[in-house]
Amino acid sequence: MDTSELANQFCESLAALWKIHPFREGNTRTTVTFCCQFIDEQGMTINRKLFEGNAGYVRTALVAYNAYFADGSDFRKKEYLYKIVYDAFKKEKQC
Repeated sequence: MDTSELANQFCESLAALWKIHPFREGNTRTTVTFCCQFIDEQGMTINRKLFEGNAGYVRTALVAYNAYFADGSDFRKKEYLYKIVYDAFKKEKQC
């Protein structure tokens, strides 16, 4: 996969897991950590510090990514999460 497709797949998995995570606190940290560990296990690398340093942005991006409601209202904005994930893959390759 190229970086763009990898970022798309990572976003889909991260957002889906974050949405169903059962804990009241720590959902974002736990889900991001798990997904980054999965990437590591696949022999790829991702810049975790980008997520750590922008935790509020990541959480807001996950909310926006999942903003589809039972009544059919679709307010999803996937581009915010995609941007930070894409940058995390891209910046790690440059290091």
